[in-house]
Amino acid sequence: DANLRAALAAGEGEYLFILGNDDALPKDDTVSRLVSVLKDLDHPEVAFSSMELYGEGDQSVRQIRETKVLGSGPEIAVKNFRYFCPAMGIVMKRSVFKKYDTSEYDGSIYVQIYLVVRAVASGARLACISDSLVAKDVHIPGEKVNTYEDGLAMANDRLRPKTGGIDQVGRVTCEALLPSVPISERGEYIFSVYSQLLLRSYPYWLWDYRKKGVYRAAVNLAWGCFPCRLIKIDKVPLFIHVRLFALYFVVTAFCLLAPIKFLDAVKQKLL
Repeated sequence: DANLRAALAAGEGEYLFILGNDDALPKDDTVSRLVSVLKDLDHPEVAFSSMELYGEGDQSVRQIRETKVLGSGPEIAVKNFRYFCPAMGIVMKRSVFKKYDTSEYDGSIYVQIYLVVRAVASGARLACISDSLVAKDVHIPGEKVNTYEDGLAMANDRLRPKTGGIDQVGRVTCEALLPSVPISERGEYIFSVYSQLLLRSYPYWLWDYRKKGVYRAAVNLAWGCFPCRLIKIDKVPLFIHVRLFALYFVVTAFCLLAPIKFLDAVKQKLL
C-alpha cells in the first residue's frame, strides 16, 4: 500500500492510472483512448475499466458492458466497491488522490478501495469504461509465473482460520463509506457491504479451492469468515449480525457440500 501511494504521489498529470506489477497496456493507443473517453465523459473524478488476460484479448476477465458516468454518493460507492479490490484499471484525478491519501490502511493491501470509495461516497463522480485498459498477468514463454496457487499446498496442510483478505476488504470499505452515511442508515450499508462479500467473493474462493482439490483450505476459509471473525468494524447493530450469520451459514453449507459439477453450472450466476 505504501509503495502504491508513493508511486501515485510521484504522478504529475491531471489523472493517475493504476496498473499492477504484472500488468501491461493492451494496445499502443490505450492511453490516448483513455484520454478521449475521459473527455467524452466530462472528466469524471474516478473511473474503472474492463480488463483482459495478457495475450488473450478476447477473454475478458472483467467485462464492463457500457461506458458511462454512474454517479456519486454512498449508494454508488457501495454498489461498486468490489471492482476496486484488484489494484488495476483504476483511474482517478490526482487532486482526488491528494485529498484522500492516508497511511491508515498501509498493510491492508486494499488502500485503493479506501481512496475510491471515500472519494465517491463524498461526492466524486464514478465512471465505468467498457474499453479494456489492462492486460493482466503478464507471462513470458518458458518462465514460471508466481500466483496465489503457490501457497495453496501450505494453506491445506492443517486446520486453522483464514480470511483470505475478505475481512480487510470489508473493514476498509466500511471505514471509507460510513462517514458519508447518516447514522440511521449505517446498519443497512454495513449489511450491503458484507452481504456482497458473502454472496460473491467468499463463495468464489470456496468454489476455487474445492476445484483445485484443497478442501482443507476451503474449510479454513469458512472458519476464518465466520461473521464474528470477518467483521472488523465497531458498533455493528445486533440485527445486522443476525442477518449476516444466517446468510453465512446458508452460503457456507451450499458451497462446501454441493457437488462441484453443480457449482460449475451455476458459477456465473452465483459468483
